[in-house]
Amino acid sequence: MKSEIPILDCSKISGSYDGVSDSDGFEEFAKQLGDGMSSIGFVYLTNHGVHHSIIDVVLRESRNFFELPKDVKMKYRKPDAVENFNGYTPAEDEQLNETVGTTNKSGHDYKEAWDSWGKEMLSEANYPSEVPGMKKSVDDFRLSLVTLCKKLFLCFGHYLKLEDPEFFLQRHRALDDLNIKSHNDIRTNYYMALNSSEVDEITEDAMRLNEHNDWGTVTFLVQDSVGGLEAKKTNGDWIPVPPIENSIVLNAGLMLEMWSGGHFPATGHRVRLLKSQAKTVRQSIGFFVQPDGESNCIPLVPEKKDWHPAYPKVDKETHFEYFRNRVAGSRAY
Repeated sequence: MKSEIPILDCSKISGSYDGVSDSDGFEEFAKQLGDGMSSIGFVYLTNHGVHHSIIDVVLRESRNFFELPKDVKMKYRKPDAVENFNGYTPAEDEQLNETVGTTNKSGHDYKEAWDSWGKEMLSEANYPSEVPGMKKSVDDFRLSLVTLCKKLFLCFGHYLKLEDPEFFLQRHRALDDLNIKSHNDIRTNYYMALNSSEVDEITEDAMRLNEHNDWGTVTFLVQDSVGGLEAKKTNGDWIPVPPIENSIVLNAGLMLEMWSGGHFPATGHRVRLLKSQAKTVRQSIGFFVQPDGESNCIPLVPEKKDWHPAYPKVDKETHFEYFRNRVAGSRAY
C-alpha cells in the first residue's frame, strides 16, 4: 500500500552528531525533512541506523510482558499516572480520544501499554521482574535513537533559520541525562486480538486507538506489519501510514508545533480496527521525546498564516505542568 507520507533517506546524515552540519547532503536533507514535516507533520525515515535486531528484541520482550496473566500485569499498574507515568496501562484505564463520540462503544482504546518514563526507566526495579530482558531491550532501543534525534533537531534549527540552530538540543538535555526532569517516554503498545463474537459487533468506524495528537516534541514510531495507522490531512481526510519494512515513522508533537509557530503541525492520528486484521495482535513501540521539564514552548519564528493550534497556546505553563494536566485528562479512573 502506498502512502502520501514523504520517505526520507537518513544516510545523508549518517555517523556521529559532531560535524554533521558540515557534511555533504546535510542542507539538502534538512530541507527535505522540514518540507515533509511542514506538509503533514509525518515522515518515514529509512537508513536510520537502528539495527532491526534491536527493534525485534524490544518488541519480543514487551510481548512477553503483555502475554503474562492479567493479575500479574496488574501488579505493575500505574497507581497515579499524573505523579508517575512509569508502568502498565490496561485497556480500561486510558482514553486518548480527542473527539469523543462515534468510535468505540466502550469509549476506551483496544490496547494495553507499558511506559518506561523519565528517570524511572533507569532502575531495574521499575520493570517487571517476570521479564528480565525488558529493561535492556528498552535501553538499547532508546540509546539507538538518541544521536539520530539530535541530528534531526539540528536540521529543524537550520530549516527554521533559528539564531541558534542548536536550540532544540539545549531544550532536550534529558536525551543524554535521564536524571534531568522530563517526560521522555518509551511506550510499547499491544493491541489485543478480538474473538469472533467481538469482531461481529465492531462497526466500520471502530478504532483500536482513537484520534489524538502527541503531546511532546517528536515521536519515533516503529510498527509491526499489521497496519491500521492513519494521519489526518488539513482538509479532514484520513490517509494511511502503512508499515514500510525497516522504516521508522517520525511525527511532530504539540510542543514542536508551538515552537515552530504552526509550521510543523502536530497532526491528528488514529489506529483503525480493521475487520480483516481484528483477530491479529498489533504491536508498536514509540519513543516520545519531550522537552526538559522547565521548558516553555512558545513560537520561535513568525507564526504560520491562518494557524489554528489544536490546543490553546502554551503561555507561562512549563512543559512538565502541561504534560501532567494532559495525563490527568486522559485517565478513565
